[in-house]
Amino acid sequence: MASSETPSSQPPSQEASSAQSLVQNNVRGKTDIAWAHCTRSPDGKSLLCMYYHKSFGGGGIHRMKQHFNERSKKRKASDVAESESFTTEGEELQIGASKKNDARIDTYFLPRTTPGAQPTLKSVMQIDALCCMGAGYKVPTMHALRGNLLNKWVDDVKIQIEKYRSIWKDTCCILMADGWTDRCRRTLINFLVYCPKGTVFIKFVDASDNAANYVAAGKLLEKEFPKLFWSPCATQCINLMLQDMGKLDEVSEAVSHASKITKYIYNHCFGLYLMRQNTGGREILRPAPTRFATNFIALQSILSHKDALRAMVTSKEWTNTTYSKNVKAKQFVEQVLDSSFWSKCADIVKITEPLAPVLRIVDSEDKPTMGYLY
Repeated sequence: MASSETPSSQPPSQEASSAQSLVQNNVRGKTDIAWAHCTRSPDGKSLLCMYYHKSFGGGGIHRMKQHFNERSKKRKASDVAESESFTTEGEELQIGASKKNDARIDTYFLPRTTPGAQPTLKSVMQIDALCCMGAGYKVPTMHALRGNLLNKWVDDVKIQIEKYRSIWKDTCCILMADGWTDRCRRTLINFLVYCPKGTVFIKFVDASDNAANYVAAGKLLEKEFPKLFWSPCATQCINLMLQDMGKLDEVSEAVSHASKITKYIYNHCFGLYLMRQNTGGREILRPAPTRFATNFIALQSILSHKDALRAMVTSKEWTNTTYSKNVKAKQFVEQVLDSSFWSKCADIVKITEPLAPVLRIVDSEDKPTMGYLY
């Protein structure tokens, strides 16, 4: 009996695969949004872009989407190239890239977590002030700022202070003294006057070396008030004691000798390496020129490393190197092996060792130490 179905010229497996691929192509053509932005050529062999009128013969819809991606990147780059300029705290920043400068846009805008990334209140106020002046405002020149404008501002401040002085007679005022220490370790006292209108700075006084004035003032107060008692500053007294001891020839020679040893070690990498190797990583304190107590603390520190330093200059690592043949190195070895220096250093440390912890206690600002000391 003959079959009613029309026989196929292809095997059943090939028919199934071709039918499956046809279904997939039809589904992709209906669901992919890229098909809405391109058209097929009349012969159906190429795709034509609806915006740039560029045709692609191979690759299908995937090649067309790659074309759209490339055109999108070029358009973003052209938008960034339109640079803008603005002023922030006196520095002009250029946003965008140019042909001469290929810097990326992310180099101009730092992350919010980096120091200085956030705009300061000062910069915001400057920008607001410039905006209020209008587009035709011209910034004053350097000569105007340090000349006429500066003199005008000084006169304005003087007028304002005179207004404050007139209020002092009516409302009274409070004289305030603010003491602080600058980077040079000078003790400065600022004198200010407070009133309901505001605070005015009067002057400052350098009180670094006023111990004699304090003594004279204390005697005058004792005459005026017989029952008033005062005690000198313990920190100042101990520092003066150490200063007088440092003027002795034996002490000054020992401090200079110790300073030469430490300078040579810390100025030569190999010597510093051997010193740390022999001392177990511990350092030698170096004397400071402005603090008298540090000289004696440095002598105590170098005395504690006496055996390590002697073992260092007599070790094979030191004697077998070219460093030990140098003239300065030979002088350094003689200084370390000088027994008279170590004996003087031991005597000085025995005398000054009780004063160092007392000075550390009275010079502390953590808690009052007068009751604990006496």
